[in-house]
Order: sequence, then C-alpha cells, then structure tokens
Amino acid sequence: MSSTEMKSYLSLIPISAKVRRRQNRMTILCIVLAVFLVTAVFSMADMAIRMETSNQLNKTETGISW
Repeated sequence: MSSTEMKSYLSLIPISAKVRRRQNRMTILCIVLAVFLVTAVFSMADMAIRMETSNQLNKTETGISW
C-alpha cells in the first residue's frame, strides 16, 4: 500500500465518524421512542384493568347484576 493510498483512507475517517454519529443518534432516538411507547401501552392497560375492577366492585356493592 502506497503512502497516497493510506492518506486517502485516512481522509475517510472524519466522514465515517460523522455518519456513525448520525446513526448513533438515530439508534438512541429509536430506543427512547420504543421505551416510551411500551410504557404508554402498559400504563393504558393497567388503567383499563383498574377501571374494570372498580366497575365490577361497584356493581356488586350496589346489587346491580346484568
């Protein structure tokens, strides 16, 4: 490998670092978004279960049966 070839390969390092930085940001953004969505889904499921439990308890306490 000649010296000029080595210099041309070395000039690619900043370009590669810039691309990887963008990829890393996108990866972190995707992970954060995924965690947020999973948390939101499970929170809504938990609220629905609590609401149904509360409704069933209220029905049995008031004597209403369908």
